[in-house]
Amino acid sequence: MALGELAVDPAKGFANLPIRVSFVDSSSTNLVQVQNNFILHNWRKTDALSLYQHYTVTRDSLLADWKDFRDFLTQHSLKFTQVLRCEVSYFNHLVRGDDWQDYAELSKLFPSWKGTRADGSLSTPQMIGITASYSHASGMLQIASQPALRRDGKEIIQLTVTAAGAPKDQDDDSLFGCLDACHQTAIDGFTEFTSEELHRRWRRTR
Repeated sequence: MALGELAVDPAKGFANLPIRVSFVDSSSTNLVQVQNNFILHNWRKTDALSLYQHYTVTRDSLLADWKDFRDFLTQHSLKFTQVLRCEVSYFNHLVRGDDWQDYAELSKLFPSWKGTRADGSLSTPQMIGITASYSHASGMLQIASQPALRRDGKEIIQLTVTAAGAPKDQDDDSLFGCLDACHQTAIDGFTEFTSEELHRRWRRTR
């Protein structure tokens, strides 16, 4: 979840410097990253906090980060002009042997993917990557499905759903209202892109 493309005052000389700073809390579950044109808050699952953190919790954390960031700029006489883009991203891991068995059945997970031929040279895909971008009322929706190997050695398909849009104004209500709209777009995109079978699997208790 991020507020991006912060237009920093060029008179301060920071606009083109490759600034990038990361902060992690004591549980290593919350990450704040500040770049010269971006502020991001990310939650990640760890042994210390394995319970999924819903959007409202992460949103409140980003709002607190945002206020701290603005206070820091004010205290040090650093100014930026406006936030040009808001973004919400979800990262989902589909584990081979659990959520899926073979790439040939990918269409059962993602109905938009038409699948491969039942015979011939295209019948046994070893790896499939999908990237799609869509426009929506307030900006852009991007969905990407990419094969990966997780740190624990499990083979996965990483499904990334990202929604971005431009805020109408620069007050907190407008900025976080834009984030709320992006969140809803990401949820709708995920629901429409994935199958009912996958929805049922992820709702089960493990």
